[in-house]
Amino acid sequence: MKLKIFLIMVLCLSVGFAQQKDKKKTKDETAKEYVDLKKHPEPLTQIKPVYPETLKLAGVQGKVFIETLVDEKGNVAETKVLKTGNEKLCQPAIDAIKKTKFSPAISKENKKVKSWVVIPIAFKLEEKHDAKPNDNYSGEVSESDPDIDAYVEVEKYPEVKESVQPVYPEEAKKNKIEGKVFVKVLVDKNGNAKKTVILKSENEILNNAAMEAAKKSTFTPAMQKGKPIAVWVVLPYKFTLKD
Repeated sequence: MKLKIFLIMVLCLSVGFAQQKDKKKTKDETAKEYVDLKKHPEPLTQIKPVYPETLKLAGVQGKVFIETLVDEKGNVAETKVLKTGNEKLCQPAIDAIKKTKFSPAISKENKKVKSWVVIPIAFKLEEKHDAKPNDNYSGEVSESDPDIDAYVEVEKYPEVKESVQPVYPEEAKKNKIEGKVFVKVLVDKNGNAKKTVILKSENEILNNAAMEAAKKSTFTPAMQKGKPIAVWVVLPYKFTLKD
């Protein structure tokens, strides 16, 4: 019986030492990544994310905060999305960071070490629209409506409930004119198209038909914090002649 008790005690002590050893190892490994730094990692070149054209046309803007692990050689070893205003912007931000070379972190002992750093990537539209009521623009102006270039935080964007097809202008048919027209639409809290403006057009003769179709379309309203809000969206219209 004494021998049995002795063996059990030896076994328990062995397990205890092994657990302490594992804990120490984990702590050391973590310390290599999170240490008191003399200098944090910095990008050696400007980070230039590719702004997806579809998001530009839709007026999607926002910031993405990427938690980035930079190794001892200044290479990006790992990335994590820390915070974002729009999930569609995450991948372009990550791709831009992965292509960037960094100066590695420097510890208090003047050694190159790997370290985490948070990098904010901003996506902001620079294009301004000076459209007026007589310049490819329709709708009443209200001070409470968001500006056409303003960034509006949205949890859920509008969805088309009823899409109205544009009437092909007879003059365009006669002259065999085809093309695409992108109409920016202000969808109000009720899901109605309150204002429209031509964002991009391949031929002006198609503009009015595209805007008329956009004004007749209906939507589900955008939602933010459980409430409907007004927001701008983009509707693309393609005019193609059939044989």
